[in-house]
Amino acid sequence: MVAESQTSEEFERTLKAGEVLFQENDPGNEMFFIRSGRIKISKVFGETEKTLAILLQGDFFGEMSAIDGSPRSATATAVEETKILVINRDDLKSKIRENPLIEYILATMVKRLRDADKQIRYQLIKGELARATSLLIAEGKEEGVRQGSETHLKFDPSLEDLGVKTGIAPIRLSEIIQKLVGLGLIRIKGTTLVIPSLPDLEEYLRYVILREKFGEKE
Repeated sequence: MVAESQTSEEFERTLKAGEVLFQENDPGNEMFFIRSGRIKISKVFGETEKTLAILLQGDFFGEMSAIDGSPRSATATAVEETKILVINRDDLKSKIRENPLIEYILATMVKRLRDADKQIRYQLIKGELARATSLLIAEGKEEGVRQGSETHLKFDPSLEDLGVKTGIAPIRLSEIIQKLVGLGLIRIKGTTLVIPSLPDLEEYLRYVILREKFGEKE
């Protein structure tokens, strides 16, 4: 990987064919413009890698992490030798802050894109029990408040938010929540969902995925 030109705000890199620029869940502080070549954007769902897009000269990517500081939502790999222009997050943010309205619009757009990405990710998980459990684990890690060994999450008793994200009917979601409560994997305290142990919930998810893989029913 070679830097060919550099200023205080941006510089150019050359990627070899097959070189991974960043992987899903990596921290991200930069966005990129393609000057020549092609970049593949992909995600892993379960054990399968899926190509989401092939980006060409003039396309840009990586802007969501550069704007909100969240981990990369996908993996970027050079399809062939590719030259990219790199823009640092601090430089990008300083330009955005010059116009508060643009800053607000971009921040809102990124949040909506990330929410849509989560919705797609969970709805691709086959089993409803695995889908709902996966979401609770992810929400616990990303949004939960740790209190000792427990994780506390804001919880909507109507299950509307969980239903939108997972594509599961409220009645079925209620059954799943009660099942997890009965197993001692979660507790409900008013508008708070308590996960006593995230590792235990993750272990249960692995069990559910294996059971569904080999065709066992609940």
